[in-house]
Order: sequence, then structure tokens, then C-alpha cells
Amino acid sequence: MNFFKKLFALNKQTVNDSASDNRTGINTPDVPVLKEVMTNDYFDKRYKELTPNDAIAINGSVKMVESFFIETSSKKPVDGPANHPQNLDFAATNGYLEFCKLYGFGNGESATQLAFAFSKYMIDNFDMIFYFDSEPEYKYRDFTIKKHINEAFISLYPLEYTLKVITNEKTFVDIVQKIEEQEKNIPSVDDLLKRFRP
Repeated sequence: MNFFKKLFALNKQTVNDSASDNRTGINTPDVPVLKEVMTNDYFDKRYKELTPNDAIAINGSVKMVESFFIETSSKKPVDGPANHPQNLDFAATNGYLEFCKLYGFGNGESATQLAFAFSKYMIDNFDMIFYFDSEPEYKYRDFTIKKHINEAFISLYPLEYTLKVITNEKTFVDIVQKIEEQEKNIPSVDDLLKRFRP
């Protein structure tokens, strides 16, 4: 069974089962929220970084997006890498899934390619790290990208977010802007602990 099929075969919940539904009504997009605390041992057990073979799939996804622009004669909104957020927004809403069907990929596999391509952009431009999550809490959260700042992590689940881009609920550009704001505002561990002291 290939990687994409394994990824989707393990998931049984719907997109609407995600944690984002539990945050309805909270309107503080630029303020980082403490979501969980874990030990280093637990983190190392739960999250595994990319292997060289996994990195091949990530890089191949960027090449597939580049092929979309070449083969469909679509002009990239932004010169430069195909996986720039504006280029990915364009591809996601202008036929990328249909393009991938020509190569035998289903919608889930094609969405995963977009998520991988976006992850690669965030790794290259924001020093984020790609992890596989061995204990995902929700469907479409089998992998994540994280950035370590001030003893905390900014986290994003690229596949879950990509599905929102494909359905025109969000854009990749929006999440990049949100992460840039959160990087500026992330509190130190001491600041977080002060919030919980009586």
C-alpha cells in the first residue's frame, strides 16, 4: 500500500470533527494559544521527523505543482517557486485536483501533494520542521509542521488546512500571515506560567 493510501486509510473522522470546531466564536487570530503541555520524552515518542525517503515525496509534490503550471500553461501569480502560497492558492482553486487525475491520483492524494508542497515552503522559509504524528487526535492530522520558539511550538496541520483551501474556506496566504503574526507574539514559558499562577 503506498504512502498516500496508508494516510487516508487510517483516518475515519470527517473534516468537521477537527479541533477547529471547538474554537468557534474565538476571534483572536494573532494571539498564540497554549493548547497542550508535554514532556520531551512524550514529544519524541509521538512525533517523528522526515526520513530521506519521506523527503523525496515532499520534493516530488513541489515538482508536481510545477508541472501543473507548465502543462496547463497557467501563469504563476508569483514568480519563483511553484509552492509559494499565492501559487498554491491558485493551483488549489483552478484545477489542480483535475490535473492530478490525469496521472492516476485521487482527490485525497492530490490534496496531500498540495499539503506537502506547502509544508516544503514553510520548512524552507520559516524554519519549520515536518513531523509525522503517531497519535493524531483528528482525521487529516497524520503529519504536522512545527516551529520551536521560546520553549514552545507553533504548529500547523497542513493537510487539514489544505482541504479548507480547496473548498475556498481559507487561503495559504492567510495562514502564512497568521504564522508571521504569531511568531512576533508568542510568549515565553515564564510568561505562560505567570498566567496560571494564583
